[in-house]
Amino acid sequence: MSEGPTITIIFKAAEGMEAGKTFVKYKDVNIGQVTAVKLSNDYSKVEVTAKIDKSAAGLMVEDAKFWVVEPRVTLSGVSGLGTLLSGNYIGFEVGKSDKPQRKTKVATSASEVVSIRALAQALDAATRRTEVCITRLPLGWDGEYAHFRHPLDYVGLEGGGGVGAGPGITVGAALALKGSGRLPVAIMGDGDFLMGCTALWTATHYQLPCLILVANNRSFFNDELHQERVAKARGRPVENRWIGQRIDEPDIDLAMMARAQGAEGIGPVAHVDELAPAIERGVRLAQGGAVCVVDVRVLPGNDTNLSGSQSAHKR
Repeated sequence: MSEGPTITIIFKAAEGMEAGKTFVKYKDVNIGQVTAVKLSNDYSKVEVTAKIDKSAAGLMVEDAKFWVVEPRVTLSGVSGLGTLLSGNYIGFEVGKSDKPQRKTKVATSASEVVSIRALAQALDAATRRTEVCITRLPLGWDGEYAHFRHPLDYVGLEGGGGVGAGPGITVGAALALKGSGRLPVAIMGDGDFLMGCTALWTATHYQLPCLILVANNRSFFNDELHQERVAKARGRPVENRWIGQRIDEPDIDLAMMARAQGAEGIGPVAHVDELAPAIERGVRLAQGGAVCVVDVRVLPGNDTNLSGSQSAHKR
């Protein structure tokens, strides 16, 4: 790595990090490496020193986040699958501040990162006393995140694996459920939403209340994983897996796309403390008769099914 800034990150524990072996990653690209791990002077925390690549120096702003990514094994499968082979790594998310990063930074807890898991927990809390019908789930959904007890709790998979079907399925379910007292709720990826979002106009035109939560990782991430597997098999650069798959630069205002069709648009929701209020507001609006979209900026691959196959998750 070319020479860049050196930073110290304060963690509660070392969590498998090792000098010379643990990397700092942003969008699954190595942007730094741990050079030292030691106890703090009062022995209460762990100080991790990392050398950041010169090319990523501009990302080191004051409100940037660092946390440890490690595999999580559940009955549904393994999330953070790549860490089983490469070891734990330090996840990174750039902030919005114009101020440079301080040399010492307190790490973010994994529970403070906006993930599909955090989205699921916020939705569960917001709808605990509401009958809902889940009309769509993203590839990264873990079967543990919801328990379905009634035939109308979840409409099931569409069967064809078609990206872009999510909005239309949700609007169709909203039509079928209108007047039933059950709220149609979809959780879908941004690629799925973007390919079919004109269905929102039908929902607003015919007054079909529904709530769409977009798990927006700014990527056709399942295809990124596919391109990574192909690159490894053919001996090509893995770091090029993003080409043709990333949905950024420029960013897309999904909430504005909803508002342009007469729906309510909330977001982008980029911080975990914004998540519960945004989803609670979305539920209230949909219960009041609105079509509502909440743009939730989840991290690619964070707490999701990284195998690239939805069938890998037993439901």
